[in-house]
Amino acid sequence: MLAFWALLAIPAHPANAQDVPPPAGAPSPDTAVAILPDDAARLRVNVEINTLPLRFLVDTASTRSVVAKEIASRINLPEGPTVTVKNIGGSDRVPSVTIPELHFAALSIRDVHAPALLRSNLGGDGLIGLDILRGQRLTINFKANSTITIAPSDRHDHVDDVPHDPGTIVVTARSKHGELILTDAEIEGERVAVIIDTGSEDSIGNEPLRRLVSRQIEHTPIQPITLLSVTGRTLAADYTQVGHVKIGGIEIRNLPIAFADASSFQQFGLARRPAILLGMSALRLFDIVTLDFTRKQVWFLLRPHAKT
Repeated sequence: MLAFWALLAIPAHPANAQDVPPPAGAPSPDTAVAILPDDAARLRVNVEINTLPLRFLVDTASTRSVVAKEIASRINLPEGPTVTVKNIGGSDRVPSVTIPELHFAALSIRDVHAPALLRSNLGGDGLIGLDILRGQRLTINFKANSTITIAPSDRHDHVDDVPHDPGTIVVTARSKHGELILTDAEIEGERVAVIIDTGSEDSIGNEPLRRLVSRQIEHTPIQPITLLSVTGRTLAADYTQVGHVKIGGIEIRNLPIAFADASSFQQFGLARRPAILLGMSALRLFDIVTLDFTRKQVWFLLRPHAKT
């Protein structure tokens, strides 16, 4: 049975954070992926299948890569079995295809077995998921128009051999299905699990988190919104702000967050404890964010003249 987590579409809202000093290095040209300015919100990148240039989203909370059904039909990708896709609203049985070879950055991946979903629900030609990112180090440089750099990761690298900038804060994660779950995080003095989700513009909180911050958001405006999954399912949510979130000693203030009873948290094993899917609006508060899937670490480079 195949499972991957949903791409979420929700409205963007600004946030504020306290930061720390940087400088930055230029990405290696053979692994750098340029992001068009209008794509930076959800990280669309160039890929190639059967010599056809396409735009896929990078989704670090999706266990599988996905291709739009329309693209699969257009280039006659071989049909695969019907598979089960788990998303924010539940589970759906969907068709799949085999991508003989997919080119992304300096990577060339053969025989990618991907669900085929409607392009209108994906928001692009497809998704780059953890099946492709596993074993890689993904760096998003927000100072350089959200340029992405992909490099192989080796857990046996000496720490001095791993490139990072002065002022980088390293947070250790755990992993269940390849995604990175940060446990060194807290709200209101209570531990909170944080999952980095580049497939979503904003952040999603579960019901245990809502109960934890109920006093904090009691007098905060709440806006009803709808979350959309990759299979077209919708889920009602309440959009508001949480005052103080700490991740590895970093404090994020006034984090925009949508509270929803999303089934994704159950699949992550986080249905009963406070948890957040941390989206792009929060990640853009940093200069550089690196996800090292082999070393199970997330590196945050904060902006200059910041305080923690």
